[in-house]
Amino acid sequence: MGTTSQQVEYRLVGVGRWTKGLKHLLKPGDPVVIGRHSACSIVLTSGPNPNSDLDAISRQHAVIEEDPKQGWRIRDNGSVNGTALLRGGFPPAMKLSAGVYEQLQDSDVIEFAETDQFSLEYQVISTGEEIRNPTVESHTHKLIASNSLCLQLVYKGAARQVAELDERGISIGRGNPQAKSSPEIWLEIPGLEENHCYGTVALENGAAVLHCEDSLLLNLKTIRPGKKVTLTDGDLLTIEDRPELSLIFLDPKTIRPRNLSDLLAGTDRITVGTSEQNSCRVIHPSLSREHAIIWREGGKLFIQDLHTTNGTTVNGQRIQDAATLNPGATFSLGRLPFLADPDCWAATVAPGTVDVRFVKVSVEIAGKLRLRGVSFSAGQR
Repeated sequence: MGTTSQQVEYRLVGVGRWTKGLKHLLKPGDPVVIGRHSACSIVLTSGPNPNSDLDAISRQHAVIEEDPKQGWRIRDNGSVNGTALLRGGFPPAMKLSAGVYEQLQDSDVIEFAETDQFSLEYQVISTGEEIRNPTVESHTHKLIASNSLCLQLVYKGAARQVAELDERGISIGRGNPQAKSSPEIWLEIPGLEENHCYGTVALENGAAVLHCEDSLLLNLKTIRPGKKVTLTDGDLLTIEDRPELSLIFLDPKTIRPRNLSDLLAGTDRITVGTSEQNSCRVIHPSLSREHAIIWREGGKLFIQDLHTTNGTTVNGQRIQDAATLNPGATFSLGRLPFLADPDCWAATVAPGTVDVRFVKVSVEIAGKLRLRGVSFSAGQR
């Protein structure tokens, strides 16, 4: 008697805060539309409690459908805040180009609108098999703050090594620990044989250029050995058979400083971090849950670091406790730069005058969220 081939099923399983408990079986010929509109195949909602993150989800955010030859694939449906993919469930998340299909692989995690609050895991399992637990419990990756061009090796969501780029260049792989005379910096990839190199990153006319020597994925797309590619801030390098490892290229000079007055918005005290408990929530992988306190007192402006991993710097110097911010001072929370602009010291509005403020205004036009959580203030005159 011949053997019967094992049948498999393709499922989407909720792994985010607002998608936990969601289970959806993918059926051939039945595309899945995901969004907040009630007519979608999978409707993303915040449950019985209101949740501001829901504003980030478009009405028809993304589509998953089957390619008869290659299997299930996903595309962002031109959403305002984007769709991202975590290969094998391991961070960091890679944002998808709108309208461009990306093939799904077992254990991939899909994040919607740059938040892991709404995320789904794609699972390929034997028919009748119980749904697996998520590969990774938390999908927020953590970076190491650096003021220079650098590559960071991320393992299961956390940066483990950082190599700053200079004229010596960086080799990606595992060097010979006995070869002390090599001018290159090695960013060590665990589990490789000695002197195996996937590629090198070198400075050419001030830009970081990758010279590929072995098969690598750049932003989930294969680059061939021998090819040269100029890297830009946030580029993601991965090794196809090592989804738990990835490399992120960072260029802090391309991040424009943000005015501090935008965060203060007329208040005298704010707490900043990734947690929802902060009065000013800023989501970025280099920030801690409770990162810093900024306050005004007696006409002066102060900032205090809350003993964070990546720290707070004022005018290039890392602070250990509280520091004064003078007009024109630059400071960084993790790797996010800010400017203490003059509006931080704007005079208090006199009684009887009128100013106007919009707080967290969202505007939807033609079914798409054009503005999300925008705050604006206009003072007297």
